[in-house]
Amino acid sequence: MAEKAMAHVVLIVSLPASLVRQAAAQGLRTADMLEALLRAEVQHRRVVHFFETAHRLAALPRTPLAEAEVQAEIHDARAEWRVTPVRSELVASFRYADASHMDHGVSQ
Repeated sequence: MAEKAMAHVVLIVSLPASLVRQAAAQGLRTADMLEALLRAEVQHRRVVHFFETAHRLAALPRTPLAEAEVQAEIHDARAEWRVTPVRSELVASFRYADASHMDHGVSQ
């Protein structure tokens, strides 16, 4: 996806002449291709960082939750879910839809 704001950048890079010739022969010296190469490298580094972080997290010592802790987490999540405005509106609209079907003799 192209960004709207563009920056004009002038790069001066010293490269082996053979690499410059190969890149030119393969169409790699265009602004579009350099942009694609830079985007690919940025994405690659994000992925590497993600997996490095995941491995560090996986290596952290963990203690299993007790049954009471699991139940407390479930209780808290359900309580939060019940008071979420969007969820409450959604449930209310379903109840209204169900009630309107019943009023018209439509069974489910």
